[in-house]
Amino acid sequence: MKLFRIILLLFFIHLFLGCDPSIINPDSYGKKWKNTFLWFNPDNLETIYVSKNGDPDSAVESKNNTDYTLSWSTTGDTYDLSFSSKNHPIHFAFFDGYPVESINEEIPWLKDDGKFHLSSERLLPPANGLYRIMLSEDLTK
Repeated sequence: MKLFRIILLLFFIHLFLGCDPSIINPDSYGKKWKNTFLWFNPDNLETIYVSKNGDPDSAVESKNNTDYTLSWSTTGDTYDLSFSSKNHPIHFAFFDGYPVESINEEIPWLKDDGKFHLSSERLLPPANGLYRIMLSEDLTK
């Protein structure tokens, strides 16, 4: 009976630790997501800025419709934002112009075949004249 309890305990520990490899190896945490940051000015979508980190100073200028495609339009108080990537899968996105009311609120993206679309009246002003979109690729998929 005691051996059964030990085996059962070890099984649950293995099950728990097996869910997140970063518990055992914190260096593996960063290997789950690959993030790309896009900055854009809605008044000038010819050029977007792309970075692999959250620092806008390290962003590289890129023509819209080259690697990433962004579109923006407004109708009254409602804006429509959509984007996609030709070469990079996108599994999650965050737009800093959308005011989330709590940390648990998710942006109501409509996702269709790799294209993300958001239509909303809720909009924050851009930081330094540019909005930022964080795109995440889930490396475990």
